Amino acid sequence: MQQLIKEIEDLRARLPRLRREQLKETPTRSKVINPLLRALGWDVLDQEEAEEPLDLPRSTSYDGG
Repeated sequence: MQQLIKEIEDLRARLPRLRREQLKETPTRSKVINPLLRALGWDVLDQEEAEEPLDLPRSTSYDGG
């Protein structure tokens, strides 16, 4: 839990700079999402733990529910 708290605090400190960078998807994942997932205990490089994104037709709405 301490690692997660530290990662969130670090992210909060870097957030203004990250916002100015206007990151695209890949840098956002590597600089923001992956460190948080690692702090939660996920192996972000393990393909067994990751699922591919859903390939929905453009006309399909997905509300997460």
